[in-house]
Amino acid sequence: EIYDQALKTLPEKVSEKDKIRKQKVYAAIIGNIGIVYYYQGNYAKSMEYYFKAIKINKEIGDKGNLASNLGNIGIVYKDQGDYSKALEYYFMALKINEEIGNKKNQAAILGNIGIVYDKQGDYSKALEYYFRALKINKEIGNKKGYAANLGNIGIVYKNQGDYSKALEYYFRALKINEEIGNKKNQAVNLGNIGGVYSDQHNYSKALEYYFKAQRIDEEIGNKKGQTANLGNIGYLYIQQKKYKEAEEYLKKAIAIGEELHDIYNLAFFYNSLSELYSKTERYKQALEAYQKHVIYKDSVNKEENQKALVQKEMQYEFERKQEQERSKH
Repeated sequence: EIYDQALKTLPEKVSEKDKIRKQKVYAAIIGNIGIVYYYQGNYAKSMEYYFKAIKINKEIGDKGNLASNLGNIGIVYKDQGDYSKALEYYFMALKINEEIGNKKNQAAILGNIGIVYDKQGDYSKALEYYFRALKINKEIGNKKGYAANLGNIGIVYKNQGDYSKALEYYFRALKINEEIGNKKNQAVNLGNIGGVYSDQHNYSKALEYYFKAQRIDEEIGNKKGQTANLGNIGYLYIQQKKYKEAEEYLKKAIAIGEELHDIYNLAFFYNSLSELYSKTERYKQALEAYQKHVIYKDSVNKEENQKALVQKEMQYEFERKQEQERSKH
């Protein structure tokens, strides 16, 4: 193990303070390896390294990094759709952050807990935790976190169909992101505002905000944002019966989506394109687009099934390691 090899490099006579410092550094390296695996989508390896880091954190009493690694494990479980496990680790991380008085990380964890409840459709709980995070971020002057909380609150209100409240919070989030120069999140807010107007069938307003989001995403080179904006614009042009424009934007969205292998958006875009071809009586092309929609929809289902399989494997490994640890005592 990296950690064991690292400790062997310590001189025989070393102060306890230096030994703990070195252990802390190697635990941080191990935790960072976990983060790299997470971003590569290798969740099992990611968890393996997070748990190794946690073991060292506990041995040396490093509560701050222990809380960070627990929170990272919560994120992996959340991404795998195992919400009960995600909450279990988030609450462990929250408790430690409260003990050591780390308010910024308390707010981050509270926000993550809110996201889990939102994904489960428990909107009252989601709002409870978002507002708790909002209060702390306001108190410590963390504008980036505060704006993120406002945006997430807006999403809950949109999901509940309370469009006036959703717009209120989206615009508040947008204002702060403009103040702090966070362009990526400005584009997210603008796109979400467009989504509200789209749901209300105010297509001209929706287009106005999707185009604003698109200009920013192009400026900062955010291709994932661009493909969503272009696809949404194409969809709205279909609703307005502007089929030429709709085709242009959907094809642009598909081109970027194919480049990014964005299967979730591609499934939606090809469905919209099939609808467009049907409405313009190009039935052969409509069928071809629909077949591609089915292929990508199947890919989405396979990916979701793969996530579920990885989740089961992770749970099995976790329980096996726990059993091994218990048998040592």
